[in-house]
Amino acid sequence: IAFDADPIVEQLADNEKMAVYRVVQEALTNVARHAQATQVRVAIRQTRVAVRLEISDDGKAFSLAQKEDSQQRLGLLGMQERVRLVNGTFHIDSREGKGTTVRVDLLLPRQAERQKRGLP
Repeated sequence: IAFDADPIVEQLADNEKMAVYRVVQEALTNVARHAQATQVRVAIRQTRVAVRLEISDDGKAFSLAQKEDSQQRLGLLGMQERVRLVNGTFHIDSREGKGTTVRVDLLLPRQAERQKRGLP
């Protein structure tokens, strides 16, 4: 597992830090149980408008439409719900031969305030 994080993560609110922690925890648990990956990368980076978390693996992919075991489905739903509760966005991409990537974006405070006001 390779881990890389910008210092911006320290500026997140406590509930956002907890959401990031729990998403990473669940994603790594899923990789260990299901992916048969040889490499995993966890990165937390500041973009122009958000803090972006990406967890990528080179393991076997899965179909989001396919019926997965209930524990895995609950894990994905739990990650989505945690991110939603801190007004973030959650995206998962899983492709055969490419592995799986979980991406979370949490708006920076300045951008979140602009969004509340209806500004770009």
